[in-house]
Amino acid sequence: MPDRKGLNARELKLSTANLPLIAYSFHDEQILFEAANEVPPADVDNLCGKNSLVVDWIEQFRQGETFFDIGAQAGAATVLAAKGRKVSVTAFEPEAQQYAMLVRNLSHNKLQNQVNAYCLYLTNQVAVGKFENKQAQPQDAVFWCLDNLVLRGEMQMPSHVKISNEKAALQILEGMAGLLQQKTLQSIYLVLNKSKENAAEVFALLRRNGFVAYEPELEYIIEGQAVALEEAEYLFVRDVNRFKLKHRRIPTAESDLDELQRRAQAHFVNRIETATLIQTPFPYVYIDNIFPQDFYE
Repeated sequence: MPDRKGLNARELKLSTANLPLIAYSFHDEQILFEAANEVPPADVDNLCGKNSLVVDWIEQFRQGETFFDIGAQAGAATVLAAKGRKVSVTAFEPEAQQYAMLVRNLSHNKLQNQVNAYCLYLTNQVAVGKFENKQAQPQDAVFWCLDNLVLRGEMQMPSHVKISNEKAALQILEGMAGLLQQKTLQSIYLVLNKSKENAAEVFALLRRNGFVAYEPELEYIIEGQAVALEEAEYLFVRDVNRFKLKHRRIPTAESDLDELQRRAQAHFVNRIETATLIQTPFPYVYIDNIFPQDFYE
């Protein structure tokens, strides 16, 4: 396992164009991010904070591996992986202003020749259309499937994938269904809201393709009490011995079974509660699809 050096405290610098930059040190490399009004972008501030799962994960990337950053935003994870761990990185960011800052941050760190960055919206279809950007404004976009880019040889096979678009996570994974079957792909980072319906589909899809999830040991503490967060970070891996993560419960067969039982019970109760009472020829209910759909596959 590599030396875990982490990130040091940030300091303010100026670029050659007099743009304010925030400087970090990561594995003996100076990492620079543009900071309007001396405040770093949200993804940089969140990622470079203490106990970041993403930083803990990236610290264990190995030279020669390939990292896909989907929803790269201003490029925090992209720059850390490329400059700090010397891995090959491909970044995807559909939002125009975020993409512009991503490209500038690559330039500040002299990574233009090491990182490929694309203004693409990855999903499960190939199309053109609109999506709502962070300013809640419609933006034109090209929608693309990752399988169409990787399995046809347009891009190198990734070792690790980060998906930061929680709303479109399932669609992105469906668009890389072929890639999920490739053993080269070792880990996938996701932000999931487990209370939402498609979260169970995400877990099921990844499990069918040989991935298991690191679960948070404690998700949040309020006044000394552990409280489950609605939205939490998850790392799905093929080999549980590949990563050693702080504050994460190692996946086990028992934890997978517990999750399957929980899902089956919740689905069964829901089918009973939503069943229609039929009055003729006598009062009765008819219940089908007792188990979640993926249980039958």
